[in-house]
Amino acid sequence: MLNIIKVYATCFKFYLKGVKPTIHRKIGKNGQKGYFLRMGTGGKSGEPLLRVNMGNYYSSFPMYDRKGKTRVNPVVPIKTNYIQKKVS
Repeated sequence: MLNIIKVYATCFKFYLKGVKPTIHRKIGKNGQKGYFLRMGTGGKSGEPLLRVNMGNYYSSFPMYDRKGKTRVNPVVPIKTNYIQKKVS
């Protein structure tokens, strides 16, 4: 129960700041389902993302500054459900 509260509080914080997720996808059948937060390392680029799992879906939010400001996406660039509907 506490994880659910943390997840929704984090999403609400990003909503208030105007930060939209870089990625929003449905979790595959072998993925980890549930409610939790996971911080990425950023790999080669060094630009980490915060993964927010919400049941059967997850979103990844940018956790780095670009030119002194937190990156704010005007739209969600990768949204699997939307892409599937556009292609079909």
